[in-house]
Amino acid sequence: MWTKLSDDFGDDCVRAGLSDAAFRTHVEALLWSMRRLTDGRIEKLDLRRLAESAAAEMAVNELVASGFWHTHREGWRVVHAMSDQPESAVVLKRRADNARRQQELRLRKAGVAPGGSVAQSRRDADHDVAAHDTRDPGRGGTGRDGSGQASTKASPTENRDTCGTCTDPLKADGSCGYCGPRAREFAGIAGGALPHHVAAPV
Repeated sequence: MWTKLSDDFGDDCVRAGLSDAAFRTHVEALLWSMRRLTDGRIEKLDLRRLAESAAAEMAVNELVASGFWHTHREGWRVVHAMSDQPESAVVLKRRADNARRQQELRLRKAGVAPGGSVAQSRRDADHDVAAHDTRDPGRGGTGRDGSGQASTKASPTENRDTCGTCTDPLKADGSCGYCGPRAREFAGIAGGALPHHVAAPV
């Protein structure tokens, strides 16, 4: 908490003829009151704790005589410069409002809704779905062809570049360098049928 002193605070003290001890004790009392939110009340026991001047009691008498302080049953009440200070109720309300705003800010940053539930942005939700979706598009679900069945289409690279019988790479003319010389052997195994990409041997 802070204590506000106007730019003519010193002039007021000079015009009142305050001694150095009274000036110091007055400022110390203002600081004490604002730090502890007493609204200017200074109890007799507090005086020994807040006043550092060796002539604190004489200083209090000066302050009362000048009208800067008033006496009451439990001690004194600071009057001068208290109009520049916010009331304790105002300070407490500001602190509560600020604490609530800070809490809401921390919750939002942590992704927690004010009610206590975990809040998640749409972007984060989409990211989580993508991170946990381990399905193979070619095995289930909608598949890449959107039919709901596993895709049975062979890739163009597979049809064009490899032999369907031995899976060896094809030549530039589309023939297989391994199956070509063994065409008759394949024909005998397959009951006379030659692989579709192998020309009949001569």
